[in-house]
Amino acid sequence: MANVKHAMQSKSDQLNYVDVGGGSLIALVESVNVTNSDQQPVTIAFAGCNGKPYKPNKGMIRVLAGAWGEESDNWIGKTIKIEGDPTVTWGGEAIGGLVVGALSDIDRSGYTAYIQKNKRVRVKKTIPLLAVEAPVITENDQSWIDAASNDVEVLNQIEDPVYRKFIEGLLKCCKTT
Repeated sequence: MANVKHAMQSKSDQLNYVDVGGGSLIALVESVNVTNSDQQPVTIAFAGCNGKPYKPNKGMIRVLAGAWGEESDNWIGKTIKIEGDPTVTWGGEAIGGLVVGALSDIDRSGYTAYIQKNKRVRVKKTIPLLAVEAPVITENDQSWIDAASNDVEVLNQIEDPVYRKFIEGLLKCCKTT
C-alpha cells in the first residue's frame, strides 16, 4: 500500500493552510526577510519545513512584533507554533489560513493581542507561551559557551545565526550574578 501524503502537499513556495489543515506545526525561526512589498512583506524561514517559509498576514506580523519586538533579527532562534484556522477569511469567504498558535520567549501568562477578523471586527486573543524543552548541551556547545563567556567577539565567529542565538541564549541562562 502506498502513502499519498506527498501527493496532497500544495505546489507552492510557502506554507499554506492545506499544508497544515486543522493541525499545527512547531518550528524554529531560522531567518526573517523583510521587504517593502505591500503583499507578504515578511518571510520567515524555519529549520526544516522543506524550504517552505511562512509568510504571515499583517495581523500575524503585528502579533509577532508585539510579542517578540519590531526588530526581526530578535525573532531568529525563537520557536513558533503555527495552526491551521478554517475560519480565516479572504474576500469575505472562509478559506482557511495560518495563524500564530503559541510562541516561545514570551511572558508565562502569554501575550494578549487584538486580531483584526475583518474591517469592522477585532478579537482579543491571548497567545500562550510555547514551552520548549531544554536543549541537550554538547561538548562543542560548551566550548563555545566557555570561549564566548570570556570574549563576546567569539560569538561573531559562529556563522549559523540560529546556532549563534542558541549559544547567546545559553550564555544568558548560565550567567551568574
